Amino acid sequence: MVSMGETRGKQWDNNITVTRALLLFSVIAAHSGITRVEASSAAWLLDIWQVLSVVGVPGFLILSGYLYKGMPEPFVRLCAKKSKSVLLPWAVCGTLVFFVTQFGAYSLLGYVKFMAGYGSYLYYMTVLWICFLLFYFVYDKTVVLVLAVALNCVSLALIQFGIYRSLFTDFLNVANWIGFFAVGCILRKYGLLDKLKASGKVWKALFIVGGAAAFACAVLLKVETYFHLAVIPLGCLSFIALYCLCSLVKAEKSTVLRNIGNWSFTVYLLHMPVVAVFKRIVRRIYPNLYVLIPLFTVALFLAVLTVMDKAGRKFGPVKKINALIGMR
Repeated sequence: MVSMGETRGKQWDNNITVTRALLLFSVIAAHSGITRVEASSAAWLLDIWQVLSVVGVPGFLILSGYLYKGMPEPFVRLCAKKSKSVLLPWAVCGTLVFFVTQFGAYSLLGYVKFMAGYGSYLYYMTVLWICFLLFYFVYDKTVVLVLAVALNCVSLALIQFGIYRSLFTDFLNVANWIGFFAVGCILRKYGLLDKLKASGKVWKALFIVGGAAAFACAVLLKVETYFHLAVIPLGCLSFIALYCLCSLVKAEKSTVLRNIGNWSFTVYLLHMPVVAVFKRIVRRIYPNLYVLIPLFTVALFLAVLTVMDKAGRKFGPVKKINALIGMR
């Protein structure tokens, strides 16, 4: 859910692209789950699924922070670029999904809430834009970045223990997310992903084991929401583990994974109606087939977007449509 154009001024790291593809499955999984009553005898699988579902958004925020250039890029230029690559697709795709999913309940207020992420999956876009603005001057200030992570921990703890509830929903409370963006900025400042990529197989394997251990602990703790203190270590370690895994198995060589990663922003913006249809189908057949919904959804988008990408190379109008929906 970050643009391919947001590079670090050097050769693009395709491990980031394939990591983004894997994170996309988690984001879709978050909207594909069923209730515990429906899961019946496979409740253990739902416990694993819930944890799998909460690593995607933190991972994408970490990536966004890692790719963020901050103050070296003129503010006006930054806003212009983000408006074209992020704001415009958000407006176009969000509006389309609103009219598809809210049929019969249209209202101006409902539209504004939906687009802002109040009760909708688009909360990520609002949070991302706020992070772009908040971190513009402090993107490389280590002390401030560490304090942002600490604030994130405090906010999650207050919510987890029922001490505080956000006025505009926990999803739109930026304090619940800025720590992940800050972690990405820290990774960028110290070139930690580059060092991980250049490290030996043993180090990568250790980080993968660490990520797996964090995941297992989260399953035992029954982490079912983004607003659990355990999501901070879980999100960070899972992201590092996925990046190391992609590097270790040389997943960057997979054209399919690279395409999914390149188009992850578009899939995120448009996936909700497709997921809703697949959920209705599996509930009629066998509810526990929900585990296949992310795979079906990504496969469908991959087929459609591949056609659109090829058509866009030949026909100007299609190329413009591709840009409007966030394809890169």
